[in-house]
Amino acid sequence: MGDAGSYGVGHLLIWIAFMIVERSPDIAVPALILVLFWPFADAFHTIVRRLLMGAPVFVPDRMHLHQKLCRCIVIVFLGGKERRRSNPLTTLIMAPMLVLPVIFGVALAENKTASWIALLLFAMLFAFAHKLITLVAVKRRRKFRTG
Repeated sequence: MGDAGSYGVGHLLIWIAFMIVERSPDIAVPALILVLFWPFADAFHTIVRRLLMGAPVFVPDRMHLHQKLCRCIVIVFLGGKERRRSNPLTTLIMAPMLVLPVIFGVALAENKTASWIALLLFAMLFAFAHKLITLVAVKRRRKFRTG
């Protein structure tokens, strides 16, 4: 789809979420964010990380969670010669991370308190996953270089 396509679809999804909130005031806003959790969390994490590092916000990098996980799988489990297998393995590992917030968002659509708690928990899991993947890959890489 590319950047233009993904930005276009993301823009439409956000406007649909706004329309749902406007037309159905019983729907919890954090539940809608849970339904759109992955693009929201990835974009928010990227912007905050770049601002804290003093890096330009709109310059691409390879520090998104799926890219880090893909590289970690190569470093820790497959080695450089098996890179073609890392992408499907990344998809399998990330599937629950992509689907669970959506399930919780739908299930908690009318429960504002529970959906805020779920959103906070998934945000913490997202940040923890970033940190853990980085630590595992760096530790393994150092061990490989020195051993």
